[in-house]
Amino acid sequence: MRSSQEKWFGSIVYASNNGKERRKLWQDLEIQSRISKGMPWVIIGDFNVTRKANEHTAGGSFVTEDMQEFNDCLNSIEADDSGSVGFHYTWTRSLKNHNCGILKKLDRILINEEFLTKFPQASGIFLLYIISDHSPAVVRLTNNLVKPSKAFRFMNYVAFKDDFMDTVEKEWAKDIEGYAMFRLVKKLNILKEA
Repeated sequence: MRSSQEKWFGSIVYASNNGKERRKLWQDLEIQSRISKGMPWVIIGDFNVTRKANEHTAGGSFVTEDMQEFNDCLNSIEADDSGSVGFHYTWTRSLKNHNCGILKKLDRILINEEFLTKFPQASGIFLLYIISDHSPAVVRLTNNLVKPSKAFRFMNYVAFKDDFMDTVEKEWAKDIEGYAMFRLVKKLNILKEA
């Protein structure tokens, strides 16, 4: 992050099309998970395998051995998909042939629990295919949490103070323009300060 001292691990993946060759990647990710243990970790890239049968537009009703190995790896490294927006199917068989209906979710943004805890508002975005048959992925790290405003709290003991009613009448008499609900909230906020 540009102006932060937050530390986290990032891994970029470009997996083989061959299931046997991907096994080496799964082993490497398991080693990296031990190295990054206790630290936020994001893994982004093309895994060249889907996790579920419904992540392929051509259908399918069963989980293949390659899919099971991928899911086993994710369970082992304790990583899961980040929340994301944009394209669900991140790969198209043909950019030029718009009638080609084969789409798959091959690209992912995976995070561990520590990443989610450290960056609860982080999100992924899968953008439009432009120059590649893969959807570009972006991870947005937002640590500027919007703090909710404090609720108006009224402590009963305040009502017994000698100048309580005078203060309420003085602040309530102020002229505030706007809709009735806006005026009420504004007067309560002014009264809160007083």
